[in-house]
Amino acid sequence: MDIVKITMFGYGCEIGRGTIKQKDYKKLKNLDEDVWHKNLIKKLKETKNIGLEIISEDYGIIKGDIKIEVEGETVLDTQITTLDILDENIVTSHIIEYPNTEDIVITTVQHLEGVICDILIVIDGDFDIKKLKLIRKDIIYNVDNPLVSSLYCELYYNNEKIPLTDPITDLRNSRLYLEKLK
Repeated sequence: MDIVKITMFGYGCEIGRGTIKQKDYKKLKNLDEDVWHKNLIKKLKETKNIGLEIISEDYGIIKGDIKIEVEGETVLDTQITTLDILDENIVTSHIIEYPNTEDIVITTVQHLEGVICDILIVIDGDFDIKKLKLIRKDIIYNVDNPLVSSLYCELYYNNEKIPLTDPITDLRNSRLYLEKLK
């Protein structure tokens, strides 16, 4: 049995995306001064009395380091972006398309800095780095422009998802986009 500590620290973001009906648009139109909350998409749903349908919430690291320790010994300490070079089987890419809807698309982008992920897991048997998988998402903004490319936001070991929890971050930037595609 191995105790594994995985830490990701650097610069990342939280992206929430959802849809609202046209009638709720006016309630959010002048919201620029009230976007400085972590988990903004959830906060809007809870406090603004709108029919917000949350489509996706992604949280992860864009730039920074990943460090993996097994039983207190460092087995990996590198920049997150070099994982593709070290072992092409660790990182898998996904593209998150822009929603095709008649409704207003709401997107929240919050840039964070600090410890994005600091978790401990217990592995039955010996830790095998080849069983580690990291999902990198390219999130498309308004048809085919990337809003965020290379957001490392999902972690798996032996096909089990490991939640990225307990971030210790500072909110550096917060934006809210409201747009109608059609």
